[in-house]
Amino acid sequence: MSAFHGFFGVGGFAGAALAGGAMWLGIDGARHVVAMAFLCGLAVTYAQRWFLPLPAGRQGPGVVFAKPARALLGLGILAFCALLAEGAMADWGAVYLRDVLGTSAAVAAIGFAAFSLTMAGGRFAGDLLVARLGRTRLLRVSSAIAAGGLGAALLIG
Repeated sequence: MSAFHGFFGVGGFAGAALAGGAMWLGIDGARHVVAMAFLCGLAVTYAQRWFLPLPAGRQGPGVVFAKPARALLGLGILAFCALLAEGAMADWGAVYLRDVLGTSAAVAAIGFAAFSLTMAGGRFAGDLLVARLGRTRLLRVSSAIAAGGLGAALLIG
């Protein structure tokens, strides 16, 4: 599952690289967005043949919400914290590079591309690391690295 999620980072990297390249070439944002929407529409139309069909005779949803078990609630809180940090970096990293550090829009896009590439690399390596370190140890080590990195970024200013 970790490697599967790595493709999310690959997509972020590809999008940032294409957008950064377009900015570097001087292509305005509106033309870039229209061109990418057209290309993505073509890709979805082509890939549609491999989509899974809906199950025949599917009934309405069963139980929509159930109170989670205590262990699941703890994992949910942990996932929330991890995704909050990831989302902040993904959503605001390029803005920080551009508006606070004064880089060009192309460099800000490269910053997001680098983030996406490292995120993909970590996720592609995740299954191997779980096999070598075990789930608990990997969770502890990766959480310590993430907390240390975020703490250092806050202290550096």
